[in-house]
Amino acid sequence: MQNGGYMVLGIFDGFESSGCCYTADYDHRDIVKLDSDGNIEWQKEIEISSDGFYDDGHLPIGSSLFETSWGDLVFLTVGAPGNNKLMIVMMDSEGEIIWTKTYFDDDINYSFGAAEILETDDEDLALSAYSWPSGLIAILDYESGEILEENNLPCGYCKRIIKSGDGFALLGTGGSDNYVSLVKVDNSGTLIWSQVYDDPSLWEPLDLIHTEDGGFLIFGYSKPAPYATLVKTDDEGNEEWRK
Repeated sequence: MQNGGYMVLGIFDGFESSGCCYTADYDHRDIVKLDSDGNIEWQKEIEISSDGFYDDGHLPIGSSLFETSWGDLVFLTVGAPGNNKLMIVMMDSEGEIIWTKTYFDDDINYSFGAAEILETDDEDLALSAYSWPSGLIAILDYESGEILEENNLPCGYCKRIIKSGDGFALLGTGGSDNYVSLVKVDNSGTLIWSQVYDDPSLWEPLDLIHTEDGGFLIFGYSKPAPYATLVKTDDEGNEEWRK
């Protein structure tokens, strides 16, 4: 947080399954404000919907919580139980809802949590997600979540998006096809280049960072388990080495 504290998103009555966290309550999430020492300043239940929907199944709680340059809070969650439609929630610094946006008309979904959001240099929002049968990037209006630009990308389930020069880099996976992809786009989401890493020693991407020389480091699961693999690329995604 800009004031040195922290915000934690979750659900107080959630449950664990296969190492992750879920809820059966579609309508509510919980948020906790911590100071810089981790002490609770306040906590509250936020109502992201008034549908009254409750399901015995596993609904993802949410992900990608971050603070914008305006001090607002944004996170992603499931906006329509049963079909994985993606919802964006925009709150103020006190956890009061400013707006929510669920993408019913567009085939954007939260499949396997493969979605992430960040703020653009123009103070709008950039969303990476899955839209059958490919990945996508959408540039969204900050005030409403309406789509300003949208482009399909060859990154499958796009799991990570980071700022990269005058655009963005997205890390994705082909799922059952067992490939990892790295995609570079400009500020409007137009494809600049893409790379595929189909060596089975890297089969599930987890994280992506920039390196000082302008390249990238890709970290992911590898086979045989329980090993992990780190791949170093140049600034066009060409592999330089892997460990």
